[in-house]
Amino acid sequence: MTHSEHAPLGSMARFFYEMREGSRRQGNVVFALIFKELKSRSGTEGYGLISLVGVVLEPALTVLALAAFWYLLRRTEVAGINVALFMAVSYIPFAMVRRSISSVPRTVRSSRSFYAFQRVKPFDTILARFLLELALIMIGGALLLFILGWFFDLFVRTDRMLQGLLIFMAIIVTSFGQSLFVGVYGTKYPVIFKAISLCARGLVIFSA
Repeated sequence: MTHSEHAPLGSMARFFYEMREGSRRQGNVVFALIFKELKSRSGTEGYGLISLVGVVLEPALTVLALAAFWYLLRRTEVAGINVALFMAVSYIPFAMVRRSISSVPRTVRSSRSFYAFQRVKPFDTILARFLLELALIMIGGALLLFILGWFFDLFVRTDRMLQGLLIFMAIIVTSFGQSLFVGVYGTKYPVIFKAISLCARGLVIFSA
């Protein structure tokens, strides 16, 4: 076999090697940024840890408060579904979308000091903040569903679980795309943050 026949194989192997090494390095950067975000949220004192716990408890506290409000209005069901379960299912995607257009994009501006490092890019800061927010929302959502199931005997029952998971994945991808869009243009035009914050207040009912 001639040298020219070996060349394409060597080039292809080198390409995948560089892709793998580049992914590993950027993965380390994103992990370090996630650790930095988590450390800044938890803080070195007890108040920071309480703040982090508050973020996890936010879905449960918000849904229970909204459900209590509807119960006071003598409205116990929405479209044949218990109002507490209805609000719980709607709040999780609402929280993802809300944070993807509010707290996540702002990390582009707040992390400017890290751009002095060659490997840190604005995309890495958005990805790190988004993954952390997603993890906190998932933990808070799981806790919320556990409370509804354990104390109120309310469970999510569906015969279309696969379609539900596909919708959930689409929400995650859409939320990340929104984070990138708002992060870029919101940093350049700060008025975008204010306009989107006003428009996002009614999303909790729409997300159901």
